[in-house]
Amino acid sequence: MRPISFRARAAAPALCLTSLAWLAALAAVTSGCGGRSNLLEGAAQQPDAGPAPDPAPDASGVPVTAYLVGGLGSPGPFLEDMWKWGGAAWTQIPGATPDLPCFDEMAGLGGGLVFLDGPPGSTTWTWERAGWTALAAASPPGREFGAMTTLGSSIVLFGGVLHSQQIVGDTWTWDGALWTQRDVTGPAPRQDAAMATLGGVAVLFGGWADAPTGGMFGDTWTWDGAAWTEQDVAGPPARHHAAMAALGTTLVLFGGLDATDCALGDTWTWDGTAWTERAGPGPSPRANLVMAGLADQVVLFGGSGPAGEYLDDTWTWDGTAWTQETVQGPPGRNSAQMASLP
Repeated sequence: MRPISFRARAAAPALCLTSLAWLAALAAVTSGCGGRSNLLEGAAQQPDAGPAPDPAPDASGVPVTAYLVGGLGSPGPFLEDMWKWGGAAWTQIPGATPDLPCFDEMAGLGGGLVFLDGPPGSTTWTWERAGWTALAAASPPGREFGAMTTLGSSIVLFGGVLHSQQIVGDTWTWDGALWTQRDVTGPAPRQDAAMATLGGVAVLFGGWADAPTGGMFGDTWTWDGAAWTEQDVAGPPARHHAAMAALGTTLVLFGGLDATDCALGDTWTWDGTAWTERAGPGPSPRANLVMAGLADQVVLFGGSGPAGEYLDDTWTWDGTAWTQETVQGPPGRNSAQMASLP
């Protein structure tokens, strides 16, 4: 059993309607899963330093702040909060987000965030540190569980599941003003894939679609802005609901659910040519987590644990090892969105 989730716009607060049922089922199927893991026990949390002004964009273009938006909290309401991580502490950004439901897509572009909201409708939102704005530009068909990342001066969106429950394999790009559907051949239709950018290409890994045409994926694809290329490489075991982010000249992939819906806790890196599994202690197995890359670290937050529990721990990867940060931060959640900005 794997999740397809839609929500009621009229609800207040907004809820992903089948999320709670899915999480209950997930707890049943993941309890007792062995999974691949590099578990490190949690450390006690310390109070944070309190709110601080949101930073101005860094002219260097190097990501220095990660922004976390929303997600599904326990026992079920959609969380309408926003937080930032500057490398050492979490700070909540005052004010609620607009109706940006869970399981949608977000990426950074320039000095702001771009959020694609849907279904059943579809609206493109931007956040430019002064607040959220709903744009009038036409958006791709509303979807959940798509994959989105920044590539140069544009954003690329792939796949997901539409309100009709159709799993799609379409490719769209956003140039800051318009969405364009790209007439290209690429990965098979899927949802829950992980995607991040390394150098001049976007890298997509895994995901799943209904059998017999789909199933669980363990393939690696790159998008160079014009075409998709499947990489003929061995890599991580097939999975969905994993997270991936860039650090320097590598991508870091963590967690997800395997073909039996067991939570995974393994770490892999991609150097542009090959995947390498990284041994050592790290976060507990989980899915629906979020990760973002900063100048000198990848930050990981939350997700769903092996028993379906909501996690609220923060971890950083420095290129060699994971460290659990002893900080107080956002409440536990899964299916949030996180992206980094200069």
